[in-house]
Amino acid sequence: MAAEAKFVKLTKRSVERIASLDLSKGRWKFGKWMRRERQPAAHMSIEKWLAKGLKGNPMPEKLGNLLLEYLVAKKDWVPGPEKFAVPTEAPAEDVARLPKWSFAALLERLTGPWLPNEENLCHNYEEVELATRMMVEWIGRYTAESKGKSVTNEEARLIGEHEMERTVKDYAKWLFRVWQRWPSTVMFCTVNGVRMGTNISLPLTENGRLKFRSGSCWDMDLTLKDMGVPTRNVLVLMAGEAKVKGVRNIAQSAFAQLLGTSYQFASLCRRMNSKRDRPRLLCIGGTEESVKRLKSLGFADVGEMPKTPRRIFELSPETAPGLGRYLIVCQLMKVFQGAIDGEEIGFEADEDADE
Repeated sequence: MAAEAKFVKLTKRSVERIASLDLSKGRWKFGKWMRRERQPAAHMSIEKWLAKGLKGNPMPEKLGNLLLEYLVAKKDWVPGPEKFAVPTEAPAEDVARLPKWSFAALLERLTGPWLPNEENLCHNYEEVELATRMMVEWIGRYTAESKGKSVTNEEARLIGEHEMERTVKDYAKWLFRVWQRWPSTVMFCTVNGVRMGTNISLPLTENGRLKFRSGSCWDMDLTLKDMGVPTRNVLVLMAGEAKVKGVRNIAQSAFAQLLGTSYQFASLCRRMNSKRDRPRLLCIGGTEESVKRLKSLGFADVGEMPKTPRRIFELSPETAPGLGRYLIVCQLMKVFQGAIDGEEIGFEADEDADE
């Protein structure tokens, strides 16, 4: 599990200086900057904390650091000799409570449990490597169990590395470069705060999609030039479970994976304003089980990986045998995209409600 979140509160001088900037008409641009302009992009829930935090109430330390970075980058803020924020205790629940009938509060009731929390996110290279290791171990464990063998995590890792023809270290270093650019590409799915699996997806350009779909390259042959956001094309590398103590509910695990991948698709894909924006999802059928799952979801077999019997599958308007399942995926993505957009604009409505 991720370390317990730390909290800070702005100093009195910082509150006064921010108030003098009169950000009330454009404060939502902080969320836009954080997710779309900052490199690497940052993803966290802000609507609960920002409006209250700017008045000196507790907010997550990460949000405080991002706020200072934003002020320096966009508002000509010059740090003074005094501290910007100081450590404080975690807030009581009611401190972060949203106005009862605000837009943000209603949106949180609908989508709040589905949006990522600190346990879902990677925060550094070590956590990207952990997500990678969980992925490789899952492949190794499935391979062993399909042959009637029971293996330890270390044995699963070695088998997984052999099956995938790469080491955890090499794979993690490659994924880390992608994660640095787009943090929502590598995430954990959680059940009751326990990391029980990983969701790893890549946003491909049209050239990147055609390059991979043709079977002319492996995933690690793709470069950042083959990727871009927002996109129509997402390569799903992993949406699998790890063997974690205390997580035995299959339905909970499956639901956690669904929410995780849906959030990834929503954060990486174009807003679906027309049929031309509908996504194309690519997957590798690496095991018999994954092939069965993909076919049951409506994915079509479109090609073969180089020098291997592994198949490439795609779910898109062009390949879906029936649009029913595909359109359900699209509608679910729209819900998450609305939730993401709501995080960026919701607290502006809260400010108006407070006045």
